[in-house]
Amino acid sequence: MTKLFVEEKIVSYMKRKMINKLLEEKYEEVVSRAVKLKIIKREEWDNRFKNYRDEFGHSFVHYLECIMSKINFFLTINPIMLKNKKELEERFGVKILSPEEAIKEIGKKK
Repeated sequence: MTKLFVEEKIVSYMKRKMINKLLEEKYEEVVSRAVKLKIIKREEWDNRFKNYRDEFGHSFVHYLECIMSKINFFLTINPIMLKNKKELEERFGVKILSPEEAIKEIGKKK
């Protein structure tokens, strides 16, 4: 390995770490706001919803953003969100759709 290659790998690693740290801070801001608005309890976040993460990020945090922004649907491929969608929809009032369901919904409206 060349010195330049190693330096590039180190820089790339540090950038990923910084991005992840910024994302975690943003997630915490959203969760704190949801707790303050009494949408969820901190214990629910710590014990349950914190685990609704997938390879694309933190789906439940994005769902909270939809709830707080009064957006009436949330599109996701997160298997945990889709598995629990009925319960989440009933509790929070924001519809959860898979991409396939969204395409069907669009087709119905044409």
